[in-house]
Amino acid sequence: MFFGMLVWVANCAGCGGSASTSFTFSLQPGGSEPYKPKTLTQQYNRLADRLGINTTIRRVRHYSATEPIGAGVDIRTAAGRLGHSAGGTTTFKIYAAWVTEADQRAAKILLEHIPPRPAERAKDAPTAP
Repeated sequence: MFFGMLVWVANCAGCGGSASTSFTFSLQPGGSEPYKPKTLTQQYNRLADRLGINTTIRRVRHYSATEPIGAGVDIRTAAGRLGHSAGGTTTFKIYAAWVTEADQRAAKILLEHIPPRPAERAKDAPTAP
């Protein structure tokens, strides 16, 4: 269960950006040495199987990018949480999945800012020619 808690905390806290000198997943106090990626993946898969959750550690990373972006967090902030330093390019291209709710909000905003058609303006303004 410790491992599950570690994944949850790492997901919520972020990686600390590119300036961080310690590894989030490490057996060493202070995070001086990283877990081997294969070991981390195997432990995560075993935990997910035990809990009956159909997920992968990669999906957790996608979720960590997609949810904040969908909620209105800017790409640069989401990128920093993932440890990307290219100003959000990598985050946007790879991790930020299409978010239907955010797309619907964008469509609504665009619709609200479309000016009325000229014929409709003429009906609303009695002095119009």
